[in-house]
Amino acid sequence: HHPDRTEFQRAVITPRPDGTLTAATTGGQQSSRLLSLHGANGLIILPHGQGDFPAGAQVEAMLFDFSQQATDKTPT
Repeated sequence: HHPDRTEFQRAVITPRPDGTLTAATTGGQQSSRLLSLHGANGLIILPHGQGDFPAGAQVEAMLFDFSQQATDKTPT
């Protein structure tokens, strides 16, 4: 994490039995590593101005909405 900028890291976010969520990043987060998007269902938000985030730290997250299906909008 670069503390001089806000980062959005690809992650797998899962619910716990107590209703809270847990997140794990999907590996390397470089912009060229699109494979790390595979399996991700959200992003964790690491705000600028803060240092490292140890395991168990609370962070904000944004879940992807997979309820919408892509449709073919090719003009005819």
